[in-house]
Amino acid sequence: MHPIDRASRKHSIQEMKKHILMPSPLILEVGCSSGFMLREMRQHLPHAFIMGADYVRKPFESFLGQWVSFPFGIRCELTCRK
Repeated sequence: MHPIDRASRKHSIQEMKKHILMPSPLILEVGCSSGFMLREMRQHLPHAFIMGADYVRKPFESFLGQWVSFPFGIRCELTCRK
C-alpha cells in the first residue's frame, strides 16, 4: 500500500468526521474496489453503517470474502442508452 494512498484515506476520514452530524450515519462509498477505504471508515467510524458499491465484480467479491462480518455489499449494473 502506497503512503500517499494511506494519507489520502486518512485525510478523507478527517474531513468526514467534521461533517457528520448524527451519531450513527449511513455512508455509501461508490467505487469501493477492494475495500481499503471501507476498512478505514469501519475502524475510525465504528457507529456508522457503511456500505460499498462497485461495478467491477472481482475485487469487490474478494473484499466481501475477506470481511464476512461486513454488514452489506451491493454490486451495481450500469447501462447506457443512446
